[in-house]
Formats: sequence, structure tokens, C-alpha cells
Amino acid sequence: MSIMREALRLTVVRALRGRTWADVRDSEQGAIEDLAVNAARPVISVYTDDGTTDDAGDVGLFAGSSQSILIEIAMTARMQLEASTETEIVQPETDASLELSVGMIERQVRAALSDPTSPWGDLFTRFGKVTDFKSVRGTLMREGVRFAGRQVQITLALYGDPAPGAQINPGSTLGTFLALLEASPEPGAAKTAQAFRDAVAGNAGDWFGWQRDVAEFALGNSAGRALGLLPPAGITDAEPEF
Repeated sequence: MSIMREALRLTVVRALRGRTWADVRDSEQGAIEDLAVNAARPVISVYTDDGTTDDAGDVGLFAGSSQSILIEIAMTARMQLEASTETEIVQPETDASLELSVGMIERQVRAALSDPTSPWGDLFTRFGKVTDFKSVRGTLMREGVRFAGRQVQITLALYGDPAPGAQINPGSTLGTFLALLEASPEPGAAKTAQAFRDAVAGNAGDWFGWQRDVAEFALGNSAGRALGLLPPAGITDAEPEF
């Protein structure tokens, strides 16, 4: 898995929860209308979409990428929105009010992901520069129920994964993510954080530094030897003597 991609999606989910009128879900299977048809509230489902690294052949398999994250919003005319302390929200009854409600939720999404007072919202801004933003309207009639929806796609220049066996800097984006997850009262959050730490450590705990360099840049031993990273022939693998 891409550790930074997974951390990005989990961060977006937590940044949106409690900050919009919608019930926020992580990578729900099935079409968004399947999720919304019997829901009492608007639904948001967050997915990590395609990611590409154009120069992966030069920088290895842990390089940064152009990563898209998809935020799907859906609601029906029979849903009710949560009342705000400042604004009275009425149940939408027409196409126009449905469209307005979905648009307001999209605005809440943008605000939540830009909120410097939210630890998760602030963390989102540290994963990489936003390079593209798309918002696509969607409507559907199904079994007599009218849906209104939006697909929001955000593309970032996502920072690369730590190399196998790397030390996680507590102040880094990943280190901050893990600290927030470990401090969360959410059931299973601490176990999820440990799974991330285990994935970074992998089986590289007893590797030498040059072995981590070879793995990080996907060089292989032959190329690593040509670059002078490996010990000379007949010399022990131990370092730093060679």
C-alpha cells in the first residue's frame, strides 16, 4: 500500500466528520445512491482515486505522486438536514432547494479541509500542494426517489512514502498523522496507527543503511554496487567499516 495515500484519505474523513451536514463514510462500496436511498441524512463517501508518478523509474517505488481523492456527496428530497444554531435549515422539497443544499455541503467540505482551527483540517494542507480541483454535478431518479449529488475530485502533488525501515520524524506530516490517530478516542484508532508504524518498519529493522538506500530508490544490488553503495567484493556487509 501507499502509506501517504492511506493517511491522506483517513485525514480527509476525519477532517469532514462533524463539520458538515452529512454522514461521512470511508470508502463505502457501491454507488453513492445505494448509500443514500435509505439514509436519514445526506451522505459523503471519501475514496482515494488514481495516483501516478511519471518518473518512478528514476526515483524508485516510494516517490511522491499526483494523487486524486474523490469526495462524493448525495442527498434525497426526503432527507432532513441537521439544524444549525445560527441558521434554520428546512427540509428541501424542490430540485432547486436540493441543489442548494448539496452546494452548501460542498462549501462545508472546502471549509473543513482549509480550517486552521481543526487539527485534521490543518493536517490535510500538509500532504502536498493542490494541483487540480473538479466539481461535477449529478442527479438521478431511482425507485421514485429523486437524488441530488456532487463529485468533488481534489488532486494533490502528494509527498512520497518513507523508505523501508525509515525513522518517522514526529514533526513530519506522517508523524503528526500518527500522533493524532493515537490520541483519538475512536475505537481501533491506536491499532490503525500501529499498523502504519509496522508497515513503515516492514522487515527492514536489521537492514544496513546502504540496503535501505538500495530499496528506497529501487536500484537492486547490481546498480547499487556500480554506484559504490555496496561493500566491495570480499568485504563483509557490515558498515561503516567498508
